[in-house]
Amino acid sequence: MTKLIPKWILLAYSKLLSSFGENPFTTEQAKKILNSKTSVILHKLNKSEWIEFVGFDKNDTRKRFYKLRNSKEIIINLQEDKENVKSKSCRETLLENSSLFKSFIKETFFIP
Repeated sequence: MTKLIPKWILLAYSKLLSSFGENPFTTEQAKKILNSKTSVILHKLNKSEWIEFVGFDKNDTRKRFYKLRNSKEIIINLQEDKENVKSKSCRETLLENSSLFKSFIKETFFIP
């Protein structure tokens, strides 16, 4: 079940999305994009089901591969989940995340 994430993690997700799209990436690649708190961000994104663990590197099993979930599906899942929108503050956070995310997508992909 997809869960709400704080705004600062949403911004990190959007940086990863603009860099990797739906392609798998490693923690090391994410560190180059995010610069700090990468392991915390990846953990929270994975726990909230915004990214998924794909597998380990064949040559070095310490390296993990992750993949971003489809952003449209995430927003639809969040809006449909009654647990996420139970309280007023959760609804406001969802609306804020949705509008922030939609504006990021429009700016990134030049959608009018």
